[in-house]
Order: sequence, then structure tokens, then C-alpha cells
Amino acid sequence: MRSIMLAASLALAPVIPAFADSPEVPNDWPPLVRQALTAAHDGGEDDVWRFTLRADYGDAGEFTARFDSTLPEGEQWTLISPASASAMSAELRDQWNDLSTPDEDEAEAPAEGEDAEEETGQSFGIGGDGSGLFFSADTADLISGEVRELRRSGGRAVFAFAPNMSDGEDDAEADAFGEHLSGELTVSEGDAFVERIRIYAPASFKPHPIARVHAFEMVMDFAREDGLPGPIVRNFSTQIDISAMFQRQSQDISFTFSDVEYEAR
Repeated sequence: MRSIMLAASLALAPVIPAFADSPEVPNDWPPLVRQALTAAHDGGEDDVWRFTLRADYGDAGEFTARFDSTLPEGEQWTLISPASASAMSAELRDQWNDLSTPDEDEAEAPAEGEDAEEETGQSFGIGGDGSGLFFSADTADLISGEVRELRRSGGRAVFAFAPNMSDGEDDAEADAFGEHLSGELTVSEGDAFVERIRIYAPASFKPHPIARVHAFEMVMDFAREDGLPGPIVRNFSTQIDISAMFQRQSQDISFTFSDVEYEAR
């Protein structure tokens, strides 16, 4: 059951996925949307990132940690609260260990004759290919289909779109999942950039014969920050309520990023 929950809330919700600094945008999309998507920015693999993450796993609890990409693998995350992982629930401690411990394939020693890679912050892959917290061109690739305006108020415009949940390759499972989802895009009118992407299920659906998704929502909030070349994610959250194998479970996850420091390399 846990693997199904993780697949639905994380794998099928591409966390800030990056292809080029200027995403290709259909000519028939609204001008404000086209303009906002030009704010997409892809950083470099060697760029330096530092930030504080507050990770809230609902009933399992929450933790706060500091990330520094200049530190060696296995030392980049520093737990701030609680004071020790031993104070966490077992489920939360598993999440912390998954986040702070390098993947085995990344931690393997280089083969004979190969040079070890210099620690330059490359391990930070939230955005993929070094885009980090930026609203990248690949993030924009989540937006597809017809984009139509829903409403305007308070200097913001909201548009409907058809979510693209696949990674551009043949991914029938993600495509099938995405067919049941709807999307909303919130754009700032003044300094045109994407403030929010919301992908949700308007109705219950069955992505698999033995599973039913009763509710699904993924939200990414972005903000402009002085000194940064593009908008960055400030909050990422997923909510899912699913039945599978005669069990029903729900999970709410929220990541909040603060005190962000960035240095282009």
C-alpha cells in the first residue's frame, strides 16, 4: 500500500521536473500565459543552493532542516527540529532518512580508473539537471492542451489547462493517470510569472483495476525573490485519498522552502 501511495503522490506528481530556458509555447495560448512562461529559468549543475525546508507529513509529524549543496554527500542536510531524529515517529524518521541519506548508486565508489566527481552541489536535484528550486522550463511542460481563462481578480489571472503527467517518453501509466486530472494556472499580471500550478482530480477515478483514487491534489506555489534570476518554489504539497487492496488511506504532504540562498556557477 505504501508504494502505491508514494507512486501516486510523488512519482505521478513530477516535482518541479528542465529542458531549456525558453519553453516552446503554443501560439494560441493567452498572451499573459505566454509571457509568464518566459520567466522559466534553468540553473546549472554546479550552482550552489542553501535553504531551509519544513516538511509536514500530517499525522506522522514534521521536521525542519537546512540544506547546503557545498557540503559532501551525506552531510548536506542538517536537522534543525526536532533536535534528534530519535524524537520522530517511525514513519517520519523513514522520510528523514530517505531525504538525508545518499542513494546507494550515488554513494558507490568510482570504478577503477575513474575520477571521483568534485562536490559542487550537483546532488541537489529537486528541479532536475541543476534547476533546483527554480520554476524551470520542464515545470512549464506540466501545462498542456487548451489553456483558457477562468477568472481575474486582485492582479491575478487563473487559467484552466490539461495536465501533462508524463516525462515526454512513452509513459502509458502516467498518461492514463493524467486523463482524469484537471489543472489551474495562476499568473501574476503585473510582473508576469506563474504564481501557482494546481493539478487535481475533479472526481473519483480508478487508475488501476484494484485501486481507486478518491481525491488527488498537487499544488506548487512560486515567488519572485530579489537577486534571483527566476521564480522559485516556496511551497509544494500533495493530498491523496486512495483505496487499494481492500484498504483506504490518505496522505497529506507539504514542503515549505525559506531562507533561500543561490549562487550561479
